[in-house]
Amino acid sequence: MRVDIAAYDDGKAISGPATWASRMPVLLRERGYDVRVLLPGWECGHSGLLARKLQSEGIRYACLEFNSTERNTRWFLEQVRSDRPQAFIANHVLPALLLGGVLRRCGIPTVGVVRSDDPFYHALLEKFVAG
Repeated sequence: MRVDIAAYDDGKAISGPATWASRMPVLLRERGYDVRVLLPGWECGHSGLLARKLQSEGIRYACLEFNSTERNTRWFLEQVRSDRPQAFIANHVLPALLLGGVLRRCGIPTVGVVRSDDPFYHALLEKFVAG
């Protein structure tokens, strides 16, 4: 099964979400999944901490220098179209969450991850992932 995971990246990202994003692809691969991580980031390429970790683990990833929400959302859609994953983990990445309904209609289940008690994130999940 192919799985795409969205995660933010930068050169100083040390946090719970960054740790999760560095460990989950490895755990999924160990269980037989074909994993790719999609990284909109502030330090695109090999300079972000997560990109370096994924590269050292042999996990496929693609980067986009962080831009507008519209451009980032289009990039995620282009990436999913080209890779055709069976599942998409939007994580807590806003442009990825916005694609939930579109991907569901295409037969690609989307998983959102709440990392905040802020009602904004709960509303995003409700509207774009579950709704």
